[in-house]
Amino acid sequence: MLNKIIKYRFNIEAITPVYFGSEEKGEFLKNSYGNPFITGNSIGGAIRSFLEKYMGNKENIIEVLGGEAVNEEKLDFIESNAIITDGIIAGSKEDICIKEGTRINRRTSTADDGSKYEFEYLDIGTRISFEIEMECNDENEIKFKTIIKDITNGISDKKLTLGGQVTNGFGQFKINQIEKKEFNLDSIEGLKEYIFKRNDNNLHWKKVNVNNNASIDNCEEIKFILKGGFPYGVYQNYDYDIEKNFKLSGIQRGNKGYYIPASSIKGLMKSEIEKLYNSLGVCSEDYVLKLFGGQNSIGRIIFKDIILNNANEIEVFYPKKIDGKSKEEDKYPTYNKVDRLVGSSYTNALFKQREIEGQALIELSLNNFVDNKEFVYPILTILRNIGLGLIPIGGRTSVGLGEFEAEEMKVTIKDYEVKIDFNIDSRSIEIKEDKEKLDDFRKAFKKSLEKGWVKND
Repeated sequence: MLNKIIKYRFNIEAITPVYFGSEEKGEFLKNSYGNPFITGNSIGGAIRSFLEKYMGNKENIIEVLGGEAVNEEKLDFIESNAIITDGIIAGSKEDICIKEGTRINRRTSTADDGSKYEFEYLDIGTRISFEIEMECNDENEIKFKTIIKDITNGISDKKLTLGGQVTNGFGQFKINQIEKKEFNLDSIEGLKEYIFKRNDNNLHWKKVNVNNNASIDNCEEIKFILKGGFPYGVYQNYDYDIEKNFKLSGIQRGNKGYYIPASSIKGLMKSEIEKLYNSLGVCSEDYVLKLFGGQNSIGRIIFKDIILNNANEIEVFYPKKIDGKSKEEDKYPTYNKVDRLVGSSYTNALFKQREIEGQALIELSLNNFVDNKEFVYPILTILRNIGLGLIPIGGRTSVGLGEFEAEEMKVTIKDYEVKIDFNIDSRSIEIKEDKEKLDDFRKAFKKSLEKGWVKND
């Protein structure tokens, strides 16, 4: 007999940007007042996906969240016993930020013309609260508590993410506080409290101890960090609103300074991985889908924005002549747009751009290392080529922009680290230690190719 109702309230804070999409592409899900929110269905879907992927206790999942179960060789659908509320976001429509992205041409590995897009997001520090409620008895209360503990560990370990753009580094949170409220249905007073006062924020909430050092042992991830800089400048075609009477484009700037969005480096890596597999005579489609995901699957590789440190605008000073006399200096490089069909300049096609030089870290991670070991070697190969300046980043690479000079690359997996040093002058690398680990990665990659599809020429 079910004799109590237990509610948990999660108060969480974003440690990365967050995005909760609506039916309108790139727009945030908003209520009737125009303020952003996240639906309980979306939270529940993220929780179920995490539990099924990492926890594997299907009996507990079905008992609490429902789902398909085999009963006497029949497939039954069990309704959820838990109720998950919409997430309340501490903020308003004024807190919504805009980020731009650009799609990469897979053939040229550069940005397509007219391929820019925008989407809305909320920044780091966004606070969200949501509640999970379930009617319990002594038996299923234990299962409910286990699920709550798994959710807590998942958020703390950054494996349970909320919203979209996850492979671009979005949707990670930390737990500020968990609260618990309990209603005893065996008494008239408890029943009245639940019916009339269950949403009273001042009633019976008790703090729950949170273990933020929890670790999910069966999902080791491998991290890649490429350290270096852009000595000759890097550029992307994002327009700036300025008071001067000319069009200026260049690298985006946010609260951390100049940055290249994670989506851009993801597009570049996807293009290069695809070309690598195709060059080896196997069909790349299956491998690319596994690694980067698709419409019906989440990718296994997560990217971060490339933040430019110690960044400076590359300035080109030359006199700006008015009536034959130099009146002022113009610091921005000026270019003339060329018609690709006829090879001549457009009329009135002068434009100016902001090119940025500076140091940077290119960071990405591959989740569940044990199941994805085959992808480590191709990822290392592409990062090596980026670090040697062979694969430029950003736009206008044909004029020498976007070349990355790496100092070192680190590959870390829980208990060990492989370090690779770069020598730009000789266009070579030197592996300091754990060479046998790299050989293991190469063998796993080669083994996966043996299962691959042969291209039809």
